[in-house]
Order: sequence, then structure tokens, then C-alpha cells
Amino acid sequence: MIITNIKQILENIEEINEDDSLKYKIINSNYVVFKYGTRYFIIKNTEKIELFHNTLKEIWYNLKSNVLDKIYYGYFVKIFQDFIIEAYINKHTITESDITKFKNSFCSLPMNSYTFITPLYGFCLKQSNTAIQIGNFTICDFSYYQNTFMIEKKITNDINIFEVPKTQIENCFVIHKNIKAIDKTKAKFIFFDKVEQFINAMIYCCSYCTEDNANISYIDKNAKINYIVFDNNNTKYELSLNNVSLINPLYDLSSEFFEINNFISIFENIDKDKEELPELKQRIKMSIDWLGQSMRNNNLHQKYTFLCIALETLLSNKPRGTMEQGTTYRLREYSAFLAYDIPAKRKEVYNRLNNLYELRSEISHSGHAKNITIKDYYDLLDIVYLVIKKIRMLISENFYSCKHLTDYINTLKGLAD
Repeated sequence: MIITNIKQILENIEEINEDDSLKYKIINSNYVVFKYGTRYFIIKNTEKIELFHNTLKEIWYNLKSNVLDKIYYGYFVKIFQDFIIEAYINKHTITESDITKFKNSFCSLPMNSYTFITPLYGFCLKQSNTAIQIGNFTICDFSYYQNTFMIEKKITNDINIFEVPKTQIENCFVIHKNIKAIDKTKAKFIFFDKVEQFINAMIYCCSYCTEDNANISYIDKNAKINYIVFDNNNTKYELSLNNVSLINPLYDLSSEFFEINNFISIFENIDKDKEELPELKQRIKMSIDWLGQSMRNNNLHQKYTFLCIALETLLSNKPRGTMEQGTTYRLREYSAFLAYDIPAKRKEVYNRLNNLYELRSEISHSGHAKNITIKDYYDLLDIVYLVIKKIRMLISENFYSCKHLTDYINTLKGLAD
């Protein structure tokens, strides 16, 4: 089907002059423009334009997940356009082998390293700290930015976009010095996704659920984002989006904060790929991210659902933490054994989760739960915290896989081999 589609696309390409090309954008729902050197080409036929877009999507959705992690749709569209126009220019008949080579070409794309800095809204450093290093992240104040980072990156005052802070909310920054990506557009997506994970992890560690948490965001339409990015050649790019947000910081940070309960390992794992982490560490990473999203959401039904996903991510017997529909027995049982050592307390958790998951089921099936209360949320939050804490403790004792976890539960139940 793809080969047939591409054949029809190639048959409907026509060359236009450069002046005419200025009337068109490179890609649009009304036409498709190609550029080859100094020459321009176009598809104007409505049916073939739709065929072009459908073929694009068919190939895109069949790329491997590890490839999709490296690229983005706009980048893929440009490469596909180059692939098509080169075949047209060379009068080459595209084969299945060509399509396979085209897909595989994304597997070995060269990666560039980028450094980003952006304000970290909602947080501030205690006076004794000007910079804290956590893995590839640096949390710093303006004095560190001005006296160290600006010098390191040769940022002169005439191109600096950050001003001397007037309030504490403006006096905290986050730096990442090793964002690997194909270009700065993809690097931006990766960086702000990591910052979101970083914030979710900090919200988990601070363990304070307030409505103001929802204002700490880099992806919300109201978020304030000023940032600078550098590539390997130290080229500086700066971009700015609109803002809103918090008036005062919500949380004080210090080097001691990250050392409590070995929190630093949570932040170091943000930069690690799935293949680099044992199974239980992967699940802890995902679970904390869902928990943080829950604590930054003011819609009770949504935050409750995110919290349920945090627990399911930890305890599901399925890959990637998914749960079979209607299967909550394992979740209740494992939570009860992990949360408490006292049998009576375990029974309380087991029974309470039974009630709490009836609410989860209502939300899943109808979009809301009529009788849900904020107390239900906090009861579930307490259980999730206890389970995460216990699994993190087991990881420190070299329990790394879901099988290790199952064996541990069976031992507690007296069912060990």
C-alpha cells in the first residue's frame, strides 16, 4: 500500500519557479511544497495531498518506539519530503527495501549535546547554598548564574535575558548540561520533560499537597518560560513564552534536602534510560512522576486517577505497570503487606483499598465518582507513600525485579519455596 501511494505521489509532483514558491508554505493542508537545491516542486491535487499526509502518518505510526523517542513529527516530515523529492529528481522507483532503509536511517542519527538554563519557579535556595549539583542538573541562584555560568558560557550583558531578581520567586534556576538530541527543537522537548519530572520528584520529596503546586509548570498554557540553550559550538539561542504564576516560592531547597532518605538517587534516575535501570527502579521513577502530577492537579477526579496510576505502576504484574481491567486483588494484597508489618494494619489497608478502588472504577467508567471526597484522596496518598518508601528500601537491599518483589511478598505470607 505504501509503495502504491508513493508512486501516485511522485506522479503528481510538478516543478514551479522560485517566485511562485514564495506564495506557498513548505507544507500545508492545501498543498505540499518540496525544495531540492535551488529548485521548487509542488503537489496541488487535493486527493494526492491527502494521500501524502496519510502515507506520512502510516510510516510514522509504524516506527519503533526507540526511534520515536529520538525524533519529532516536524523533523520526520522534512526527512520524508527529502526522500520523496530525491526519488523524483533521480527518477527512482521506490521499493520496499527503500522504505526499510528510510525507516532504519532514523536508528543511527547523530546526537548533539545541549546545555539549558531556565528559572525554576516555585522553589528557592537557602542562603547558604548558591548552587546544588544533582546528577546532570544544577539548581542555582542568580549569583551563581551571573558569576559562574555567564562566564563559563561567555554570556555578555548585552545578550543576557535574565535580570537581577527583585523577589525570591525569580532567584532560582535549573541548568542541565547534557541534553542529547538531534537538534535544539527536540532538545527543548526533552529538557522541559525532564524539568517536569524533576519538579514531580521534588513535590514527592517535599510531600506537601497544596493547590499552588498546580502553578509550578513548564507545559501549562499559563507557564512562564524564559530559557537559554547552547549547542556543542557554544551557539546561543534564546526564546521566551508568556507568563503568569506564583508570587512567592513554595519550597526551600538545600544540599541537605537531597541527602535525606537518599532522595538524590531519585533525581539521578531521571536522566537514565529504561535500559539503564533495573525493573523496580524504573517503576519507582514512573510512579513518582505520576504522584507528582497528581499533587500538581487541582481537579479531584484527575488527581485521584493519577494517584491510582502511581500505585498501579508500582505493583502491576504487567509490563510498564499496566493493570488488567477489574484486577485489584494483587494491588490490595501487595499494598497491605508493603505498607505495614502489623497484621491488623494490613487488614485495614486491604479493606480501605477495596473501597478506594470502587471510586477508581466509577471514574474510569463514567468520568466521575459521585461520592468521592478529599479524604479519600489523602487516604490513598498515604498508602502510595508507604508503598513507595518500602519498595525504595527493598531496592537498597538489592531487590531489583518484580520477581524479587513477589518472592518477598510470598515470604511474608509464608508461601516461599
